[in-house]
Amino acid sequence: MRSTLLALIALSPTTPLIAQEADSLVARPVAPVVRKNVCPFECCVYREWTAIGEIPVYATEGDTTAVAFTIVDGEPFTAIEGNVHLDRLGLVAVHRAVTDTIYDTYHYESGDTLVVLDYLGEGFFTAWLSGRMAEVEAFWMFEDPDEHGTVDDPGADGPAWTVVAEPDPHWWVRVQTMDDRNGWIYMNASRVTNADACG
Repeated sequence: MRSTLLALIALSPTTPLIAQEADSLVARPVAPVVRKNVCPFECCVYREWTAIGEIPVYATEGDTTAVAFTIVDGEPFTAIEGNVHLDRLGLVAVHRAVTDTIYDTYHYESGDTLVVLDYLGEGFFTAWLSGRMAEVEAFWMFEDPDEHGTVDDPGADGPAWTVVAEPDPHWWVRVQTMDDRNGWIYMNASRVTNADACG
């Protein structure tokens, strides 16, 4: 896959909107952004997890300066909810028309720009385009676009799109131990089992 994530892009009329009315508009997000109540990978689920190695638990979400306690290797605990903090948003610029010819899930024109936020799984991200928030397929990450039905103008020179910036996500999860201690763990630096419902 191409290294990374997103830019400002325009949505096609068939792109599904997320949690908003079709005629509502949303201001372009500006970092830092916190995407609340998300679990950012395929089959991700909040439930009882088990620590792999020691995991520091912090008193405050987003702050690694105050360790409240430590979950030890092999200790089970409950992952309650999670938020993804984006210190930098992704940006993808489209230079020529790009179309999904297999499932017809997207079509972008030259000049479209996509602001990419959190990963949803199955190759989809939350993104902002022209005042709309939507679930978009990450065509810019396809190693071989033709295999995915992504086509552009074969007569033009240069790339059909450019990844201008990659997002910088930081995943924080609120947890509770079996003895009722509470806090936040920083998942970018933690390893657990049982977070994947697909096994």
